[in-house]
Amino acid sequence: MVIKLILNGSHPKNIRLAGSLGSKEETTLFGSGASYSLIQPNLARALGHVEPLPEPMDSGTAKNGESLQSTEAVRFNFYLGEVSVCR
Repeated sequence: MVIKLILNGSHPKNIRLAGSLGSKEETTLFGSGASYSLIQPNLARALGHVEPLPEPMDSGTAKNGESLQSTEAVRFNFYLGEVSVCR
């Protein structure tokens, strides 16, 4: 039930990101059906070891015709309270 609330809720949630270099609580909005979670590069570098992707990856946005290109990746655990929602 908690995971469904996070993924399908339309309100921002406070979630803790835990990476290899530290953790931080952030206010986030998750979209149901999203394959990837995108974050600001400076936050990724502050919390984890960033690695280059083998090739750039384009991700669509909610704005029609707009996309973002990712060239790096980082791995985090996500927590809502003490509940791990994604590893």
